[in-house]
Amino acid sequence: MKKNINLIFILIFLSLFLIKPASADVIPGDSHPLDKCVKFTNLNDFPNIVLIGFYKGPIMVDKYQAYKIKNNKCLTKGYKHNLLYVYSTTKDKFKKLNLKKLELKSHKVKTGGMNKDGEPLYQTVYGPKNLNLLLDYNNLEDSHGGYVSNDNPLKKQIIEYSIAKKSNGEIVAYKSKEISAYNNDQPKQIKRFEKPDLDTSNKEEDIINKEGNDKNKEHKIEQDKKQIDDKKREREEEKKKNRQDKEENKQNSQKQDKKETAGRRERLPSGPLNINRFWQQIKNVFKQIFAIYK
Repeated sequence: MKKNINLIFILIFLSLFLIKPASADVIPGDSHPLDKCVKFTNLNDFPNIVLIGFYKGPIMVDKYQAYKIKNNKCLTKGYKHNLLYVYSTTKDKFKKLNLKKLELKSHKVKTGGMNKDGEPLYQTVYGPKNLNLLLDYNNLEDSHGGYVSNDNPLKKQIIEYSIAKKSNGEIVAYKSKEISAYNNDQPKQIKRFEKPDLDTSNKEEDIINKEGNDKNKEHKIEQDKKQIDDKKREREEEKKKNRQDKEENKQNSQKQDKKETAGRRERLPSGPLNINRFWQQIKNVFKQIFAIYK
């Protein structure tokens, strides 16, 4: 009996290390699983281009995972909360890459949230430094199907992406087709999406024209600012000159007043000798008057 109990404890102890926890999420009631596949379907048309899947996550990925994307094969990203990015490079550069030791760089991406001031929140993410980002997780259909409500008859979905080359040589990716199948009598639905505009010549010309217009606007703004500064400087100089003229006129007026005051003082008799002279002049005037009437 004692041996059997010990054996049970040993089996339980070993099960803690040997039995892996279930990785699948429990499907809630009133729901059914959705079979979903996201893939690229025209990579064979671009033999010199290699696409790389790059994902990170909070639980199942310690640093990052990267893999070469194969044509017409479903994309993977591990755990459902991992974030998947798609990068591109050339076939020659890919041969020199070690996907397990990629050189990473950081950049800011919007989280979709807002702070208390209503400004968008950003988070720092890391991606391969020497690869071209084609699609980030915001612009790429989620490859995790998960489950949907039983009210939604969708049971399977295939999302197809394609790549194309612009006239300037840039590689772009776009959603090209979506196939949906249902668990009721509803027929399969197929949606096709247009290829993006690949002619960049007009856009480059528009950019050049826009840059030229922007430069002209900047030049006009600088000219207007210079004119405003010149007018302001002229007004300041005019005010300064008016103040100087006013001060000079005031000084001249004061000098003239002093001069006139001094002249009046010279004409007025002053002191005893001046009074005698003044009376003598009056006597002389009367003498002249009497002489006239004699």
